[in-house]
Amino acid sequence: MTKDLQPATASEWRVQGEAHAARNELDAALHCFEAARTLDPADAANYERLAATLSALTRYAEAAERYREAIARSPLNADLYHALGWTLELLHQLEDAIAAYGEAVRRNPQADGSHNNMGNCLQALGRFDEAHEAYRRAITGAPRVPLYYRNFVQTKRLSADDPVFVSLQRLVADTASLSVANQAEVHFAYGQALSDVGRNDDSFDHQLKGNALHRAGVRYNEADSLGLFAHMPTLMNAEVLAAARGLGDPSAAPVFIIGMPRSGSTLIEQVLASHPQVFGAGERTEFGEALVTSIRRPPDDPLRISIEAMQGVGAAQLSTLGGGLSAVHAQVAAGHSTRSEQRCAALHSFHRQISVQFHQRRADSSGVAECALHP
Repeated sequence: MTKDLQPATASEWRVQGEAHAARNELDAALHCFEAARTLDPADAANYERLAATLSALTRYAEAAERYREAIARSPLNADLYHALGWTLELLHQLEDAIAAYGEAVRRNPQADGSHNNMGNCLQALGRFDEAHEAYRRAITGAPRVPLYYRNFVQTKRLSADDPVFVSLQRLVADTASLSVANQAEVHFAYGQALSDVGRNDDSFDHQLKGNALHRAGVRYNEADSLGLFAHMPTLMNAEVLAAARGLGDPSAAPVFIIGMPRSGSTLIEQVLASHPQVFGAGERTEFGEALVTSIRRPPDDPLRISIEAMQGVGAAQLSTLGGGLSAVHAQVAAGHSTRSEQRCAALHSFHRQISVQFHQRRADSSGVAECALHP
């Protein structure tokens, strides 16, 4: 019988780590990348792989530190600055994220994804003129990436002679060459742009086309959803909730803000975050993910929660669910400066799917879309 040999070099450890990461064995991948770093602490690639794996494990504060260590060893690498910026966004450190994206575009002025993401951060901070310029640079660098137009037209009215409007028209004329998802993005963007110049009938036509394309890829059954909402009051009644009182995590730090899209949940978060003992944690999905993990699911649909099973949930499951959210709170808090030992986290709007209803999206440094905090 032969025994598997341990990797002998940093590159071999890294290859093994990549194999684990491809199988979503992230803890094993992390071990391999740590071994590679130990053997070759001067190679930026080892820190980058560590950072990417930590990010996949939602350990964003640690990931940011590893990205900084990678940058110290490869300071001309624009992609490392972009990845740091994205990680800082996930930590809700938007000013620092803007600075990181700025470093990325200084090293690579054609990094359209960094321009786009910088625009998103600037827009979130209310610096709209700067955001518009960042979106323009993204579009100039990659005029065939539809999400850049989509982000831009949601924050800026275009005139018919604006170069961005003209560029968008050219892209609309060539939608057949795009993927279905990107065709939908183009129609949504152009529909908004047409509305801004008063061509409302044409705008509505393109919005309908975008909706039809988008709906084909949306996993949603109206009858099932309506049936669930009708059935839920009989399953999750006052007696069930009273019986579960005290069985979760004892932390009182998280403040849940639940609301439909465009209902003002972001504004409420911002108001609360203005208090020195509260910070805004942004739109988080970890609670929903923890719920899926801790509650029984139908075997033929592992991403779907069995609502009936909620009545039989015990202390162990609720403790796991609450503990998972408290861990998220602690992790996000670690990325915020604080004037007190304990701050509340305003975690808002778990019901909002950013990629569906809040179409301000991010991109990697080469323009590939990433949906922010999508489950």
